[in-house]
Amino acid sequence: MAAKTFCFQEYDAVGVDLDHTICKYKLDAVFPLIYESLAKVLVNDHGYSKDLLEPFDKYKDFLTKGLVLDVVNGNFIKLSGDGIVLRATHGTTPLTEDEITTYYGTERQWQHFAALKENLKQTDCVRYFENYFDMPAAVLFARLVDLKDKEAGKKLSKYSLSSHMTDALNKVFRREHFEDGTGGYFSAIRADPSKYLQKCSDITKKWLRNLKAHGKMVFLQTSSHADYATLLLEYILGSDWESYFDLCIMYARKPGFFLAKNPTERPFYTIKNCKENNPVLEIGSEKCYLQGNIHSFNEYMQKKIGKDKPKVVYVGDSLRSDVWPTNLYAGWASVLVLEEMEAEGLIDETVSDEESSDEEEEGPPAKLAKMKHPSVREREFLLSSVWGSFFVDNKPTVCATSQSHDSSHDATDSSNSKKSPELVDSLWGHLVKTFSTIAVPTVEHVAVFHIDHEFKTFANDDSGTAGFYPSMPRACKQ
Repeated sequence: MAAKTFCFQEYDAVGVDLDHTICKYKLDAVFPLIYESLAKVLVNDHGYSKDLLEPFDKYKDFLTKGLVLDVVNGNFIKLSGDGIVLRATHGTTPLTEDEITTYYGTERQWQHFAALKENLKQTDCVRYFENYFDMPAAVLFARLVDLKDKEAGKKLSKYSLSSHMTDALNKVFRREHFEDGTGGYFSAIRADPSKYLQKCSDITKKWLRNLKAHGKMVFLQTSSHADYATLLLEYILGSDWESYFDLCIMYARKPGFFLAKNPTERPFYTIKNCKENNPVLEIGSEKCYLQGNIHSFNEYMQKKIGKDKPKVVYVGDSLRSDVWPTNLYAGWASVLVLEEMEAEGLIDETVSDEESSDEEEEGPPAKLAKMKHPSVREREFLLSSVWGSFFVDNKPTVCATSQSHDSSHDATDSSNSKKSPELVDSLWGHLVKTFSTIAVPTVEHVAVFHIDHEFKTFANDDSGTAGFYPSMPRACKQ
């Protein structure tokens, strides 16, 4: 049974992700950069219309985390935790209730949902956008559908856009392009990191130091390659960034790190000139490695910590890469960083006055109040009138009515029409509660507290909202 409270003191090892976790990006700058970089590849290399190069701001209301692309139909869909299509668009155009029913039936159940929920795999039929690096690609995908329809003068029976988008993503984010300066993205970050990145707060730095001081093994695990990760770490933490960690695993290629069947399938590599040097099946004395697997890592932790089954908690921002696999395949606890919590607003914006890590300093409420929350400009990119809340949505009336009939309720009951719409978890809202231990808007929301502070987990109450800290998003309130 899952624990009802969570405390860092109870864990032997604490892992942290880099991008969008301890390294906070300025989303209002990085989203347009990613979009423009991808669009240039499609226009210059694949001959698409220059209309794709229109300012990203024009389409920012379409942007949201967790969209699922029905690849064949060119539709974007927001799913419930049980596979109901809550909202949908064709390209960037919202679909009516009748149109959604035409595509997905009166029950609005998406046919690929079971497979998606089981393994979160991307396939030829299913593509989803659940992190800040690929969210701008969803907008571009939708615009490509619009362009294809415009060219044909009608909706197509089938859309084949994935290969060109995959090529664009590879050309923008391929690790070799950090060194050669092509692709647009890495060169922009290197040229002006202050435009796109926020330096680590003193609160987070002190927290990392404090964890080590209390005997915790602190490790960094990131899917970013060594050269890019080093740039980020030097900017956000300083030239002594290695001193914050006992071990750094770069280019971990999550979630594959946790899915490897044996150590030889995905060995660790020592690093030379920011590239793979020698494969090793056992982690040695070096501070940093590339790639790797959960099996060799477990052996390393057992030896370093001196326990057969060390307790591990991981802090990250991606459900697919940081939370789902660590829970399911490694048995780790997880702290999920969700900037959407603060962007959408919390039920109670205040934090209870608890003892901080240094009794002589001001407490957590005062510290959190001084922190930089999502700016007004960033909120414009995190909130969408097209898609609504990341966490929940109203259950479609047609589904509610159908279930009411199935339950032999009197359809003519006049009181039925006066009931408020039923609120249901989105797919990702459901996964947050199912696989993460707690969820916070930023790392600082846990870093301000003493290491022995107890947080309520998602297993703490029947509603499944106790794990949102400092409180649940306003949209989740029934």
